[in-house]
Amino acid sequence: MKSENIKEFQKRRDDVNFSQLMESEHRLVNGMSLEYENPPNEESGKWDRNSIIGNVGFDIFSTSYVDGFNIKRKFMIVNNSGSEVDSYNFWTSIWESGCKVIVRFDRTSKRRHWLNNFRDDAYTVGEFIIRKKTIPYKYFTQLEMTIENIMGRKSRKITHFQYHGCLDNIASVGCTQLIFFLKMVNNKQSSYLITRTEGRENTCGPIVIHSIGCFEKAVSICVLDICLDQLMNTNSVSVPKVILNIKSQVSFDSISLDEYSFINKTLLRSIRVLHLNDNTSTDSDHEHTSSISRMKKYGLFFKRASVP
Repeated sequence: MKSENIKEFQKRRDDVNFSQLMESEHRLVNGMSLEYENPPNEESGKWDRNSIIGNVGFDIFSTSYVDGFNIKRKFMIVNNSGSEVDSYNFWTSIWESGCKVIVRFDRTSKRRHWLNNFRDDAYTVGEFIIRKKTIPYKYFTQLEMTIENIMGRKSRKITHFQYHGCLDNIASVGCTQLIFFLKMVNNKQSSYLITRTEGRENTCGPIVIHSIGCFEKAVSICVLDICLDQLMNTNSVSVPKVILNIKSQVSFDSISLDEYSFINKTLLRSIRVLHLNDNTSTDSDHEHTSSISRMKKYGLFFKRASVP
């Protein structure tokens, strides 16, 4: 299952049989698993998958770690049945993982839960005191948070993003928004990668990907991020191989055709938006300038929304 270079991958954008190609690759991905030289032993779990499972009250909860393109355990996918607001399982896993960045996606663009509830600027869950400052933007909400562990008498700063763009039937403008949103999330994660003094290792944990009632969407976001990194670092990509690699780390049997098409369409858009081709001609420069103009036109630099 070889990777395609950018020019090869771009051909599918103009392929009249794009839908059939997606269906064919989709069947292949769902019917296969990556082959490993050394099968996992009984103690290591499914392909050495690291996960935490909890059930407190009605909060059914699990987490799975996923490797990034060149970063081990870059993501921690959270799968739970309720809001993170008062989930003891959620905040315990956030604290124990050393996470500094949380990203949440919903099935619709409707803003929910605590994001716009300015009264809940501080509250307690178990031994944690959670304080937040809400910063609203047009396409996402950013929460600058401090989580304090009363028992350990320690605190930690965390940034929580919730994306408000609708990811169902995403159009070209929505693709562009999502691409730059993911770049911003990665930049925020990088800003937390500060090496401690005295020779200690970096203190930044995984990026937490959270999508209530839509675990498949969280997986798709991880696939998309890995593929974008692959494109930018190698000028090539293999969507099926990335998905199969994640299947070896996370307990999910299949991905829907809609999600598979969503990943491919967004990646095709990213080649133009991020100027990933090798062409250095005047036409290419003009295309890059046009992309910047479109971003400004649609407010894709995430200007803060007006607050009454």
